[in-house]
Amino acid sequence: MSFEDAVQWLIDFGLETRGTATQRMQFIEAQRAYVVTYNYGKTLVKRYVEQEAGDDLDARWAIFEKVILTPMSPSELESALGMQP
Repeated sequence: MSFEDAVQWLIDFGLETRGTATQRMQFIEAQRAYVVTYNYGKTLVKRYVEQEAGDDLDARWAIFEKVILTPMSPSELESALGMQP
């Protein structure tokens, strides 16, 4: 998808203004790795919290706090989730 097509997609489906859509695309182009790793990290943390706490919301918050306060690399989270490298 071209830059302009992506801007138009964000306008049509993201309900963004042209200015906001253009700014978002400029950020994505400049920070490609950040955008990907941010979303992957969010998914890892979510899966880890759900695995460790189950459906108990209080436990989920406690596990999330542990993740925030304890430096954990993506590979440590993957290992805890039983994911293979």
